[in-house]
Amino acid sequence: MKGSWQGLNRDVMIGNWNNHRTKDSVIFFADRGHHQFLATYYDHQNWQSYVRNGLEASNGIANVDGIMYTTWSNDLWHLEYFFTLIRD
Repeated sequence: MKGSWQGLNRDVMIGNWNNHRTKDSVIFFADRGHHQFLATYYDHQNWQSYVRNGLEASNGIANVDGIMYTTWSNDLWHLEYFFTLIRD
């Protein structure tokens, strides 16, 4: 997979799902000219920190266009609180 991103055309939007190195990842794809959205994870006990970290990491970086609520267990229990976090 090394270098696989080199074949991506700049018009490919990136769903950035890198909760452990978010800032580096967002900057990397922004520098390549890609639009992005944050894809964080909400079925984890500490999901709020993923949202906050993603928003903080992408603050001021061009072409980060949104954030996605992601659940693998169909658990929408936190959706309202998620909207509160991203609105603030």
